[in-house]
Amino acid sequence: MGVLTFCGIFLYGYQWKTSQGINLIPNHHLSNFWPFTQSKKVSPIILRKDYLNRPAVLLENFDSPVAKFYWTLWSRFHQAKKTEGAGIEKNSKSLVVIHSDAQNWALQSSYLIEVAPQDRFKLSADAKAEGESSYAAVSVVLYDAEKKVVEWKHGAQRIPASGVWEKVEGVFEVPVGISFVRVRFTGHLPVHFYVDRLELTRVE
Repeated sequence: MGVLTFCGIFLYGYQWKTSQGINLIPNHHLSNFWPFTQSKKVSPIILRKDYLNRPAVLLENFDSPVAKFYWTLWSRFHQAKKTEGAGIEKNSKSLVVIHSDAQNWALQSSYLIEVAPQDRFKLSADAKAEGESSYAAVSVVLYDAEKKVVEWKHGAQRIPASGVWEKVEGVFEVPVGISFVRVRFTGHLPVHFYVDRLELTRVE
């Protein structure tokens, strides 16, 4: 068997394995070793009991080279990409969404956060949006005990397409019947969106 034939068979087999979702190698993702439990969709969960004695629930400055892998990007017609860019501070980094379509896009955290009704949180972000007539927003998705979506945009704070860094923040309360939340950025129309620092903290 020639080298080219072998390579062709290998690549075809790998493509088929990937399309079938088959993983022959154990998952050594770092989140498997962190103090989070896993949902059925393999979303790491930050347990309520683990953050009750500290103010910060979720803190991200995107300087870590693996930070972007904990955020999932969606766009209606797949006209968006996720990359790294310059942050507010010198030598700091930001997570960037480049969206080229007139439809919607969303960037959401991998982490589900366990909550209880009447819990109060402050959600803040340092972000920048560049794009004519476009805008973005930061909010949380609300889930019930079965991890089914109840509301897509709760406590939304608008980020105008001013082309300059904006500090946006707001306080929200967890409604009755909600067991989990997830941080999410959304927008529409062509835009370059940057987020440098995101923080979710408990409010007494």
